[in-house]
Amino acid sequence: MGLFGRIMKGIFGPKDPDPVALVLLLANPRELPELIVRQAIEAGTGSPVRTEDLQSEPLRFEWKSEGWKITFLSLPTRYIPEGGPAMAEARIEAAVEAHTGAILIDVREAPAGKDHATDGINLVGKMALPLIDADVTAVYCFNTQRMNLVTEELLTAFAEGEASDVMDTVAYDAVISEYDERKMEAAIEEARRRFPEFEAALRSRVSPEQLFMVKLLFGEEDRVENMWVSVTSIEEGKVTGKLENKPMHQPGLLLGSLVSQPVEDICDWIYLDGQNFVGGFTNEVLQG
Repeated sequence: MGLFGRIMKGIFGPKDPDPVALVLLLANPRELPELIVRQAIEAGTGSPVRTEDLQSEPLRFEWKSEGWKITFLSLPTRYIPEGGPAMAEARIEAAVEAHTGAILIDVREAPAGKDHATDGINLVGKMALPLIDADVTAVYCFNTQRMNLVTEELLTAFAEGEASDVMDTVAYDAVISEYDERKMEAAIEEARRRFPEFEAALRSRVSPEQLFMVKLLFGEEDRVENMWVSVTSIEEGKVTGKLENKPMHQPGLLLGSLVSQPVEDICDWIYLDGQNFVGGFTNEVLQG
């Protein structure tokens, strides 16, 4: 569970033992008509919806077919309350501030042989496409705690059944909003002072899939960005890994680019030790 997700669960609490859901944040609340829900399901499955497979009640629809159980809920109020967790990315923070309602698409059950999370999010990603319009300010994945803006990249991934890929990482962001500068400087200093802890844990990692990330400085002057990198190695004073943010001001760099930066450029780090995250010093400042 990521830092952002821990706060979200603290606010809302889990709806079931393993919630898997996409949440569309809306500038204006709206109730989904049955016709639109049917179109959404057909977009996901490629087949017409049988009347007996779809049940409705006020603000909520439930679809059950071939082992899937998926619900659509129209939330007439904010999903993230005002005064909730601070967003570390300015554009996402604006999108969250602008929303006044939401649509939740929950994967309640999956058929045998299908992964509840991966296959489920890929399916509801397709279903979400007919529901995404200019009124949708952002898309949130509850089980991965990823908040994304609506972009062509996101829409293409949803259409191609790859929603789990684009929504698969914790929402660490490149552009930061307001924070206490003295606390931030202290957090960066602590991260650098304790970096040997990160290196020692990386050397003894139990699996290549175990999460190890560092936040690095990229760019110069007014084009500086702090971005997260999934670490593959630390050698000869350099950190190498995959860029986990979409750069705004760094020509030649893309989300997923392989990068190598001096250890001196590190301003934070975080890794997963069992079920617990270690590090994330600047995140604590950003989240107040």
